[in-house]
Amino acid sequence: MRRTKEIKKLVACLEAQRWKVTTTTRGHYRFIPPDPDKKIIHTGGSPSDCRSLKNLKADLKRQGAEL
Repeated sequence: MRRTKEIKKLVACLEAQRWKVTTTTRGHYRFIPPDPDKKIIHTGGSPSDCRSLKNLKADLKRQGAEL
C-alpha cells in the first residue's frame, strides 16, 4: 500500500511539471514527458520489488523530471 500512495504523490508532482500520466488497460502507469525527444516510461500499478520506486524515480530524473 505504501508504494501505491507514493506513486500517487509522484503522479501529482509530475503533472504539475506538465508530464502526462495515463494508465493502461492492465493498470500500469505511463509517464509521458513534456519534451517529445525524451523517452516514455512505464511502470506497474503496484510495484512488487522493494527497489522499484527508487528505480522509477531515477528513470524519471534521467528524462528531466524534477523530484
